[in-house]
Amino acid sequence: MALVLHGGLTATLANVVTVGVLGVLLMRGDRRRDMLHRTRLLLLAALATAFVSALMPPLFTVVAGHAPPKPWLNDVVALCYVPFTVAGLVSIPMSSRRVGHRARSLADGAVAATSLWYLMLGLDLRHGALHAHASGWAHVVTLAYPVGDVFVVATALAVMARCAVPARRMVAWVVAGLSIAAANDIRGNVIAHPGDRVSTVLYQSALLLLLGAAVAPAVVAVPEEDEARPTLLASAVGVWPFVPLLMSMALTTRLVIRGAGLPHAQVLPALAVAIALVARQLTGSRDRQRLVSRLQERERGLEAALRRDELTGLVNRLGLHEMLTSALGDAAGRPVTLCLLDLNDFKLINDNHGHGVGDAVLTIVAKRLAGVVRGNDVVARLGGDEFAVLSTGVARTDQEALSARLLAAFDAPIVVGSRRFTVSTSIGMVTSQPADTPEDLLAHADAAMYSAKEAKQFKSHIAVLSGDDRQSTARQLRVREEIAHPDYDQFGLVYQPVVDLATGRIRGIEALLRWNHPTLGPIAPDLFIPLAEQAGTIGAIGERVLRRATADLALLRDRCRGHRLAVGVNVSPRQLTDEHFVDYVLALMDGHALGRDQLVLEITEQAFEADVDALAAATGRLIDNGVSVAVDDFGTGYASLRYLHRLSLDVMKIDRSFVAETTTRSSSRQLVAALATMGATLGLQLVAEGIESIDQLRLLQEMNCELGQGYLFSPPVPIHDIERLVATGHCYPVGSGDAAPLASIPTQRAVSLSETPTTLDR
Repeated sequence: MALVLHGGLTATLANVVTVGVLGVLLMRGDRRRDMLHRTRLLLLAALATAFVSALMPPLFTVVAGHAPPKPWLNDVVALCYVPFTVAGLVSIPMSSRRVGHRARSLADGAVAATSLWYLMLGLDLRHGALHAHASGWAHVVTLAYPVGDVFVVATALAVMARCAVPARRMVAWVVAGLSIAAANDIRGNVIAHPGDRVSTVLYQSALLLLLGAAVAPAVVAVPEEDEARPTLLASAVGVWPFVPLLMSMALTTRLVIRGAGLPHAQVLPALAVAIALVARQLTGSRDRQRLVSRLQERERGLEAALRRDELTGLVNRLGLHEMLTSALGDAAGRPVTLCLLDLNDFKLINDNHGHGVGDAVLTIVAKRLAGVVRGNDVVARLGGDEFAVLSTGVARTDQEALSARLLAAFDAPIVVGSRRFTVSTSIGMVTSQPADTPEDLLAHADAAMYSAKEAKQFKSHIAVLSGDDRQSTARQLRVREEIAHPDYDQFGLVYQPVVDLATGRIRGIEALLRWNHPTLGPIAPDLFIPLAEQAGTIGAIGERVLRRATADLALLRDRCRGHRLAVGVNVSPRQLTDEHFVDYVLALMDGHALGRDQLVLEITEQAFEADVDALAAATGRLIDNGVSVAVDDFGTGYASLRYLHRLSLDVMKIDRSFVAETTTRSSSRQLVAALATMGATLGLQLVAEGIESIDQLRLLQEMNCELGQGYLFSPPVPIHDIERLVATGHCYPVGSGDAAPLASIPTQRAVSLSETPTTLDR
């Protein structure tokens, strides 16, 4: 800034204002430790150089008695404001913390400054200091003022377009002040005579605007990524530094049209313009490359986060699936071992102590698992309390060691605050085969884990699925998937007669559920019933069985008049303890006009493991309302004698495994006799299951066993065959010669559970 002030009141007032501004800046710079503190201090230094340079010529005149030469030391001091101001501008927080924005702002200023240099040497200027000092150092210094001003203003405009939104107000004040100061310098050095009253007014106006920058609101914090879009004004301001470039291009075009060559004095500034443009493009290109690299890095970070569990930091299900895919596709063909771990009864921790404690337990489990595996093994959390361990190239001996380490990870109690938890786990381990997909391996490991969970006895347990078990396991997995969403057209009922062992008369029938899958074939109830219990579909299946069995019994009553039969239906503990179940059963019997004593609901001894109080309440209500309750497969459970006296029962059915050995083992005969005696003592009707020979029948008759069923009388058959058998009045043992053996009757398909029973099909 060419702050050439003449003597008198105006100069004195101007200097007083300048000192006041510097004082305000100094005080605010000391007290406001915000994000713009460094910027204010650098602008203070720039103003100090301008103030000192303005005082130096009058002092020289007083001491030396004449004006200082041109150029002199005060010009050097005055031009120091350029680096101080630029340094202050580039210290302003940008819209993102990249060096590229600041470098591009400097490059924009260089383009504008060199273009102005080129313009001023090319224009025919006949007035001002530049014309007066047409050569030598005075010419250089005189030219440096407007070029430096334009460099500062252009840089400020570029910064204003790119700075963080909270800092734009301060930059606007700076840009306004510097623009007026630059206009004053250009006016004084190029167009008019310096030192007049207009120059003083412009100078003071510039100081007052810079004072506005000093008192601008503090910027305490700027987001690391200020993604706010620049305003239209900021975008327009960013174009102004290129105005001198456009003007220089217009001047060059004019010279070309006139056929005039480029003057020697303009060769250097033209080269400087070219260099500034190249630097600006390189800076922009580098900034774009950094931006692309940063975006790619962020994308990689987001992708990695998608594959990480937020709570434990382990690989999640998606990440495990990708790693499993990669491991199975390894060209080396190394076997892959996958372990799935499920914490036993973890829900109790969440329910009793809160999810915060549960999360802490999961985090500790994750650390323990990561600490016992090999360095190249992968530990993952699949969700909830389910974890996985992926190992590649594990030999059989290493599998045993891995199993031992995984189980040992749960030996010590888990301590969370003042609480201690004994956590056990069920682990399923499987090793890949050549044709396995990730889904295959996960499914087989899941099946092995469920197998381990069924075998656990309040401690950690591991189940290893070998190659020999893969086919049966695959079938079991398919059954588990299908039973979760059953197609009731595939289910049907068959019936086995219950015979009076003394007379051969049919006293009732037992309804037996069958599943004939279109691709898997017949599926044994022993397999799909427990899976239906786990899947929660046993209730819906059981209701359909009850509806079908009672409807068939009603139709059988209508077709075989004079024969009053009962039907036995197996029910699960979940059905029996449902609060609406008893009412549903009673309404079903009344709806078909059947006697309530014609229904026998059969429960297995495994039901005693459920809520015995709820079970006793349900059986009591049923018996009070005339419905019979039987305990099925008696003798196979470990808790039957313990709970038998607490339940209301009518019938005891002796398991087929004891009946089968009555003719070969005396201990079995004695056990069946004891059961018959106990049943008679408790007032229970006794039914022997699985009678297959005449010798077994005779022994049971000697033990006064009242009823029986088995292949000796009839295998389970469709209801159509039961009608024919009931019509004979008796069910003689097959092959006894008294009647046509039922086994010779052509067996028809079981009636589907989804069919509406109306008539008995012939």
